[in-house]
Amino acid sequence: MEASFINQFSEQLSEPPTFSRGSYRKLLAAYSALPFVTIETISTITSTDFGEIPLSFVRYALPMQRDSRPLKLLLTAGIHGDEPAGVFALYRYMLSLSLREIPIEVYAFPCVNPIGVLRNSRLSSAHFDLNRQMTRNSIAPEVRALVSTLEHLGTSFDAAFDLHEDNPSVQCDFSGESTQAEAFYLYESNFDPMRKPIGEQIVRAVTQAGIPVSTQRSIYGERAINGVVQRGMERDKIFDLERFLTMNYTDRVITSETYVARTLAERITAQTIVLESGVRALIEQSSGHR
Repeated sequence: MEASFINQFSEQLSEPPTFSRGSYRKLLAAYSALPFVTIETISTITSTDFGEIPLSFVRYALPMQRDSRPLKLLLTAGIHGDEPAGVFALYRYMLSLSLREIPIEVYAFPCVNPIGVLRNSRLSSAHFDLNRQMTRNSIAPEVRALVSTLEHLGTSFDAAFDLHEDNPSVQCDFSGESTQAEAFYLYESNFDPMRKPIGEQIVRAVTQAGIPVSTQRSIYGERAINGVVQRGMERDKIFDLERFLTMNYTDRVITSETYVARTLAERITAQTIVLESGVRALIEQSSGHR
């Protein structure tokens, strides 16, 4: 199944990858074909160049959970449209979950910014950086749909994973920093002192796959240790998804960053490893607390 899907998107595996309106709809159709996965359209995003494009939400859950209290995870990708590796990796991971029947619950936004992905642009349909618009009263339609969906679910999550890519050539609010990364790294927010961080385990798995990890001691002005930037509650100036989630829905967020100068295939692999190793670490921690 995975090989067939990737073959359909062979044109996207070139550099730079490109999505068409038809291939984006094929991505959503591929989700709808996965076992134990449901998909729904939560909004329609309109643009002059692509017309009406569905914004979707997917959920994975086994019909009979063997665990009375399975882990609940939130996964997001494509909040910046020029960061495609996470969009592919999230599908690949959901496929793996459904085939292996892992007893967890996953709630996912497979492509938060579909118009941005179609344009290969960081910005949204209305030219917003959605990762600076994450508030309950945002005027960005993509953010309003995401927030409304989370509010309707009315649940908290054991952890969230937000898949990103780092492109130092793209102008953003901190791109002037001299300590830009040129390899894989991640941000970890972990506000439960009783739980061990998992960032180091994720980085170790990425390294074991032969993917370079940042060795810098500072990334965009924040202290880094072996590719992990640990974050605290003092981050109150940027209205990004990480901050929004830690304030409202979870006390643990992993934000992964692959480096766009690497091949797309390597970046997809790295993001898939983030999800696989990170969830494995969470399952091990959860089992150890019983």
